Amino acid sequence: MAGTTTLTACSLCGGVAAPLTVHRAQAASFPSRLPRALLYPLSRGGLLTLAAVAAVVTALRWFGLLGAFLASGVSWAFFFSLIRTSARGSEELEVGDFGDPLSDVVVPALRGLLATALLWVPALLYLASRIDRESLANPAALAGLAADPVLWLILLASVLYAPMAIVMAAMGGGFLQMLNPVAGVAFMARLGRDYLVAVAAIVALGLGDLLAGLLGRLFAATGVPFVSAWGAAALGLYFPAVMSRVLGLLLHVRGDSLEVGLPQDYQDPVLPGVEPRGSPPAADAAAPGTAAPPEAPPTPAARPAPAAARVAPVASAAPAPAEPVLETVDLRAAIARAVEEEDLPRAVALYGASSLRASDLEPRVHFAVARGAAAARDYRLAVRALRAAASSPKDPVAPRALLVMSRIYARKLGDPATARRMLDHLLESYPESDAAREGRADLAAAG
Repeated sequence: MAGTTTLTACSLCGGVAAPLTVHRAQAASFPSRLPRALLYPLSRGGLLTLAAVAAVVTALRWFGLLGAFLASGVSWAFFFSLIRTSARGSEELEVGDFGDPLSDVVVPALRGLLATALLWVPALLYLASRIDRESLANPAALAGLAADPVLWLILLASVLYAPMAIVMAAMGGGFLQMLNPVAGVAFMARLGRDYLVAVAAIVALGLGDLLAGLLGRLFAATGVPFVSAWGAAALGLYFPAVMSRVLGLLLHVRGDSLEVGLPQDYQDPVLPGVEPRGSPPAADAAAPGTAAPPEAPPTPAARPAPAAARVAPVASAAPAPAEPVLETVDLRAAIARAVEEEDLPRAVALYGASSLRASDLEPRVHFAVARGAAAARDYRLAVRALRAAASSPKDPVAPRALLVMSRIYARKLGDPATARRMLDHLLESYPESDAAREGRADLAAAG
């Protein structure tokens, strides 16, 4: 039934009960998650996605240098999308939105080119500073350069830094941020040993990618029109997709160390899938403001005995806590009532446990819930409520919702790319609004 849901509530006070959680790095460490990354693209949907992306890349390469650049952009956009969706915990290969060729194809191509250039440009510049005409004609001098320890240190530093640059590129960081060694090294230090494990995994996968490239060339040499090039492109996507999965898993497990998202986003249930047990409380024990059940509850003598799995308290005479119960409420009315009474914590708790559609509540109610969620630092829920508020474009609250949402993405969620898209939509849709004027000031401040 629309507007109702089930909530886990305490049978004594009637408050919403929070599940026991543990940091997901403790539930399953990052290294323990890596072996399954090899199987990530091999599902039916994954293979179809690889085949579709490979077909697009193959077709674009027919159009010369521009086509090759666009094909690179499509590939990088795909890899960045895998990093982001894996960071969110998705198990599916997802292709990003290619509605805007500039931001969805050209910008990813430039970001990917810059991130991978970090692998070879520093070493090339060092070699250029050491090579002259005499050394080019002297094999012994060239062999000495190949054994130069400084060159190998530069290559090692590049290999260590490039994955972090790719992560920053995938999460919407600016070009200058990608090249900022202070920020990059600080992020690497926060991730610690898990980052080194990720780099080692990517190096190993890079060796596999070289073998896949050789197989791809053999496949392309078969000469079947389109099919040969398409098969080679599909083989070439497998290992980069797994590398993207590795970096996405690193963010999924340790992203809070980089302030990606909120701390509570990295808490997983201690007992996933376990349902609460218990019976509704008696009418005289119900929490204030909650409705009594339609039928009288069983008498104490007739109530079921506690479950055998309950552990008796040790060295304590306090009574065992009552088991939680499931309470069904009319969420639309309850949330609206809580907003009217300025009881935003209750409105936020009810809203967060619901799956209401935007049309189930007035935009001003969605906006009020977003205000309460932001005050509680639940920024993901605030964004969800703001999106619902902005989904009614003719309502006066819509431009303000877009402005606040852009600020949350930029200042709290570390996603400047999405923040910019929100501001662009605000300025295009409501150019004369007060929110648009504030949005222009935000753009000017961001540079």
